Amino acid sequence: MIRRRIRALSARLAVAVALVAVALGTAGCASIDLAAVPRTPSSAIDPGTATGLHATIAARLDARPGVSGFLPLERGLDAFIARAALAEQAERTLDLQYYIVHGDTSGLLLLGRVFGAAERGVRVRLLIDDWTLADADAALAQLDAHPSIEVRVFNPTANRSYWTLRRWFEVIGDFSRINRRMHNKAWIADNAVAIVGGRNLGDEYFEAREDLDYHDLDLLAAGPIVAETSASFDRYWNSEFAVPLEAFRRVAGDAAQRAALREWFAAHETRVEGSPYAKALAGAPLLERLRCGDLDWRFGEARLLVDDPEKLRRDPNDPALRAQDRRLLLAGQFGALAPRPSRELRIVAPYFVPGAQGVATLGALVREGVSVRVLTNSLTSNDVLPAQAGYSNYRRALLEAGVSLYELKPSGPGRDGKVRIRDALGGSSRAALHEKSFVIDRGTVFVGSLNLDPRSVKVNTEVGALVRSEALAADVAAIFDRNAAPQSAWRVVMHEGRIAWEEAEPSGVVRRLDTEPGASAWRRFLQRVYAVLAPEDLL
Repeated sequence: MIRRRIRALSARLAVAVALVAVALGTAGCASIDLAAVPRTPSSAIDPGTATGLHATIAARLDARPGVSGFLPLERGLDAFIARAALAEQAERTLDLQYYIVHGDTSGLLLLGRVFGAAERGVRVRLLIDDWTLADADAALAQLDAHPSIEVRVFNPTANRSYWTLRRWFEVIGDFSRINRRMHNKAWIADNAVAIVGGRNLGDEYFEAREDLDYHDLDLLAAGPIVAETSASFDRYWNSEFAVPLEAFRRVAGDAAQRAALREWFAAHETRVEGSPYAKALAGAPLLERLRCGDLDWRFGEARLLVDDPEKLRRDPNDPALRAQDRRLLLAGQFGALAPRPSRELRIVAPYFVPGAQGVATLGALVREGVSVRVLTNSLTSNDVLPAQAGYSNYRRALLEAGVSLYELKPSGPGRDGKVRIRDALGGSSRAALHEKSFVIDRGTVFVGSLNLDPRSVKVNTEVGALVRSEALAADVAAIFDRNAAPQSAWRVVMHEGRIAWEEAEPSGVVRRLDTEPGASAWRRFLQRVYAVLAPEDLL
């Protein structure tokens, strides 16, 4: 019996090895030569071009040369409205750069506004990372067929059908390239106003799903920072990694095709007209304030920090890359431009895998008298279990170094009254943290797409705004304090040599738990497995 099982296992391993060998042998003919794909370069319009968006903000910014204005977008509905409003008000250009674009309620409502802008003659450039598109070529080609819309996919695979062996053979054979993803997020209208931050386009990012809500943060921005954001978009758009969708799928665009697409978007709006998001488009207060430019801007000097797409051509451990990291890498730019904390540092990082160097850096700040507080996901809120496992490997070291840790609680029960964990391998819970921000000494803020994990720092490309503004810092610090409060998060502490989780009961009594609260034994077991087996560089 034992021998039969051993032979069966050996046979399965042989099949697996054979598949990998075939993949490695055939991937070369299935891969794509990115540089050989024809494309026409384009760039943002002059930032001084007279449009309605420029006119609504000029009076507030002209008196502050070199200063940008910011408005934090914490609520998902506000973030959705801001994007819709910019699409409606754009007169010349819309540039959209995203890691994920979903064809769900909010995603299609926004794409409908983008299509409407193109119908008015606005030039639309839509750049989407290819990894999550999963057979979306046909739908995107309908948009790409419009004479005012161009869609490009970033770092694509040659095989476009997601669940095919040929595609996965290509992924295995060309893994060093395909593993590198564009995680950037930006929405830019008329090179006058932009939105940067953590949100992709989809219901979970705008708090429009019942089974999953992301706590996230964007910045609505105007002023010099917008020109920097447009310049970053142009670098990505014109890079060899941005491939026109028509290289894979083309639709003959004509009046009939455009009319059908117009009717399709209108039908979607009719289907969802009872949703809060559709209602908000009819007259939410923020929408009216955006239209008339009546916004409570937080002003400050700012720089856009962004990985150069050249990062994807370099090995993450290449010494030459490290030598140039201040120019090519967001992390290097942050180290060169951000002030060193002298009093306090607040970090929000949903996927927090600091590594030994990160623990040493934060520990050194604590020894200098800096209060270091970190808010991240808990085991019950994290929708990426391998990343949570990577964080768990450093939790004790962080606490022993004096870092204050807070882990987000699920925001509430699902319909059945239980915390939702949708699948046994660590799928999405009821709520998850997705915001990525830093507040330094209540005077400097960073908000962007950067997770503090090896994948964001070394492998993917990221973007974010570094702003010197006490007013904006106060806003973002207040968001941290709300989300780290006892009703929203567990405080992680060391108690009698062991890690424990504290929560305050309504009576004010602090209850201490010695196992991760809300997590099943199975989920805790999976975390331990991932903590041992998951390669840290891929987290």
